[in-house]
Amino acid sequence: KEYELQSDKLREELSRRYGSDVELMNLRHGIFDEASISVISRGTVLGIERESGRGEGPCDLRRFRPNVVIETDSPVPFAEDIWVGRTLMFGEGNSGAAVKVTMKDERCVMVNLDPDTAEKDSEVMKTVVV
Repeated sequence: KEYELQSDKLREELSRRYGSDVELMNLRHGIFDEASISVISRGTVLGIERESGRGEGPCDLRRFRPNVVIETDSPVPFAEDIWVGRTLMFGEGNSGAAVKVTMKDERCVMVNLDPDTAEKDSEVMKTVVV
């Protein structure tokens, strides 16, 4: 089934599936991601660890809040940059998912925060934006 994004029918269907009333909201401001899917490669995370000089161990993937983490054959940092304008295919044949990469992932200051302690580490962001 397809529903208009702000329609009462969508709200009713979600309420039925959830088992309780839901309300649809359109947030114009706040903390949100620019796109529906955020993709990062393990090579990028390893590169950020190396370049930022983080001595306390690996950079936690959760800092970047990705939906998809990709491990490539060659762990080149920031390989995602060359994926812009291309389509990533998941699975085999025509039955797999396809995701069009429309833009580089703009990172915000949230990458500076340790996901467990909320302790700041500005070296992560400095490495990402250089």
